[in-house]
Amino acid sequence: MQRRDALAGMMGLLASAGASAVRAAVPAQSAADDFVRGELAAAKAEGKTLALYFHASWCSYCKLFDMFLADPKAAPIFNARFRLARMRVREEKAKYKAQQLTGVEQVFGRFSPGNIAVPLMVFLNPDGSARAKSLNDKGKNIGFPVADWELDWFEIMLSRAAPDMSANDIAALRNVCVRIYKK
Repeated sequence: MQRRDALAGMMGLLASAGASAVRAAVPAQSAADDFVRGELAAAKAEGKTLALYFHASWCSYCKLFDMFLADPKAAPIFNARFRLARMRVREEKAKYKAQQLTGVEQVFGRFSPGNIAVPLMVFLNPDGSARAKSLNDKGKNIGFPVADWELDWFEIMLSRAAPDMSANDIAALRNVCVRIYKK
């Protein structure tokens, strides 16, 4: 009976406070949340998986990942299955900080526990949950894969993100990473 009375009391307070108070209690969506929601809808319309790419201007491994994404061998394979959504995060200079979407740190934090470095790649299911990430099973971010264990996780990540991707395509993407890093 006490629960019912407490619930009735709360409902009465909400009704007397008006709809504006109820709206104020619900946090507003950020520009970053809106961006992700729009990109998820676009990916669904294209029949692709959304790949969130968190990056920063000062990050040397992000620059390598940019080279990978633009590579003439990697781009067609990657773009056939994924819609890429770039999200600036952790910028230090005002010029680039101004380009970050409001709320991007919170979106980044939802996919990265603790103080994870960039680049971070997150492949999303249609409901916005993570299908695969560049964080391995031990929580280490491979960023741009260089070491053998990072390249191995890169392959696992891709196979989880796009289960229909052939072993040849995954190997080709791995080889592009190796070639870019050795330049």
